[in-house]
Amino acid sequence: MVWKALLTPRTGQHNKPVFPKLSTGQVAITWIGHASFLVQFNDLNVLIDPNFANWLFLLKRVKRSGFKFRHLPPIDLVLLTHAHFDHFHKPTLRRLPHPKIG
Repeated sequence: MVWKALLTPRTGQHNKPVFPKLSTGQVAITWIGHASFLVQFNDLNVLIDPNFANWLFLLKRVKRSGFKFRHLPPIDLVLLTHAHFDHFHKPTLRRLPHPKIG
């Protein structure tokens, strides 16, 4: 499996997202890749299982994320569904700005 991933060319491309202007009661869901999603409400941005890595230990990500980390809107909440390394990616979490309290 590792050898196949090493030899398989990475596919897909990053696209700069265009996020909709939402009204009260509307929701937008953007699939980033694998289990990563951005859920947007009119006043809240929720990032689910964020992972923007190209490599996870010895495993190569064969499909690029849908957009680049820098294209994320301000994030209000992060939801981690479980602690597997492909869902709980610490380097991605460390890159997120710290929440402003107060």
